[in-house]
Amino acid sequence: MSQLLDLKKQYSDWIMDSMNYTQLDKDIIRIDTPFLDNDFDHIVLYVEFLKNNQVLITDDGYTLANLKNLGFKISNQTKKRKTILTDICDDYGIEFDSKENELFIKSNIDKFPISKHRLLQAILKINDLFLLRPNYEPNSTFETVSKALDEENIFYSTKFPAIGKRGITFVFDFSIPTRSKKDKLIRIINSPNDLNYSKVLSMDVSMLQGNKDADYFAILDDLNHELKNYAEVESVYEEVKEQYNIKIHPIKMSQLDQKIELLRN
Repeated sequence: MSQLLDLKKQYSDWIMDSMNYTQLDKDIIRIDTPFLDNDFDHIVLYVEFLKNNQVLITDDGYTLANLKNLGFKISNQTKKRKTILTDICDDYGIEFDSKENELFIKSNIDKFPISKHRLLQAILKINDLFLLRPNYEPNSTFETVSKALDEENIFYSTKFPAIGKRGITFVFDFSIPTRSKKDKLIRIINSPNDLNYSKVLSMDVSMLQGNKDADYFAILDDLNHELKNYAEVESVYEEVKEQYNIKIHPIKMSQLDQKIELLRN
């Protein structure tokens, strides 16, 4: 039993151990996370201590500035992109400063871990959706899955918030109720070659253990780009199975029709 607990602790501590905290000023801290952006640089967050035990956690405008540099501008002139960005911010409970192009969240200091995780999830989601290819429509994978479920008369809800340990909310793209007690929770991974997203899903699932009894599915978008490292993706999910006895079922988007039986109510 002690070995099992050691493995669980090692896995759950991975995020904290891999984050580097640097004091920049009296009230400002820089956090270098283990997750990479689309330039393969580590995602960096900044924390500013405010009055009344409040903190401001921000990306300092880097996420959207990087998108702009890569030719993907988000403004009032790009209404669909702006709507998608707003939806993501709403899903994860973060804010967007349109003047500074800054993603941020304010919270009490005792809610710092939850707030930091929400902001990090949102940044990863934004990068995942927008940086696929120039003509890619971010909603297309979501609509593809929705259509497949509708055609098979599978009942579902979307943007399902699952509450985990410490009150952290984990958003899944689809929740499918079943006759048994277990729901089926689905997350679409638009950039499956980037293992960050599989690792985040594994971490989220592990933090839901004991709070949400569900079957988990990762739908990997191999229609818009070639899936080159499927074995590595599987190994990430196998790790969470070995350590937590929780299985994440990977489904390639190209095989969704053949695997649809796995998603029935």
